[in-house]
Amino acid sequence: FFNALSDATMKIVQIIMCYMPLGILFLIAGKIIEVEDWEIFRKLGLYMATVLTGLAIHSIVILPLIYFIVVRKNPFRFAMGMAQALLTALMISSSSATLPVTFHCAEENNQVDKRITRFVLPVGATINMDGTALYEAVAAVFIAQLNDLDLGIGQIITIRDRFRTMVNVLGDAFGTGIVEKLSKKELEQMDVSSEVNIVNPFALESTILDNEDSDTKKSYVNGGFAVDKSDTISFTQTSQF
Repeated sequence: FFNALSDATMKIVQIIMCYMPLGILFLIAGKIIEVEDWEIFRKLGLYMATVLTGLAIHSIVILPLIYFIVVRKNPFRFAMGMAQALLTALMISSSSATLPVTFHCAEENNQVDKRITRFVLPVGATINMDGTALYEAVAAVFIAQLNDLDLGIGQIITIRDRFRTMVNVLGDAFGTGIVEKLSKKELEQMDVSSEVNIVNPFALESTILDNEDSDTKKSYVNGGFAVDKSDTISFTQTSQF
């Protein structure tokens, strides 16, 4: 029931997000028509260039560098595997709505363990906001300058500290690769335990002979050992689950 409810909710969110860009377009268009001072567009262009430059440095340099240092694999090949998720995020502007595509890309294209993606990606979509932190930090400076407010060095440093916030879709994806690398031994141990439970469903206890020289004949009957002849023997029926 809950899986079906989750799938239905994600479908509804996807439909809403598909129409959201159109609504935002008309919302912004209405505000642009009301503008009387066109000089503001020059300032807005500089603001957008600043944000895009910061995002490019963060996504092309910083995140891949962290991934390479920890995982020791080509980060750009990993990012190419996430291309569909990144384009979807660009279209609908929502990490949460992009989750189904992000799951698919991480698991199918980059072969990240499903146990990692199902934990890291939803958490990342909720709390990993590095791209948003960059945008809001620059926006605060832009709005202050737009209203002729001078920000001191201390205020700018305080705003810049928001860059420490971590997350966007690419950051989530790199996070899954890093967590999988760090959890590799634990995952292998879980796989071995799972295989043992499946392959060996019957716990067979060993037969202990007190006298090794005794002539003992055993035959396997009905899930246990039937002992025909023995001087001294301790025998336990096989326990079955």
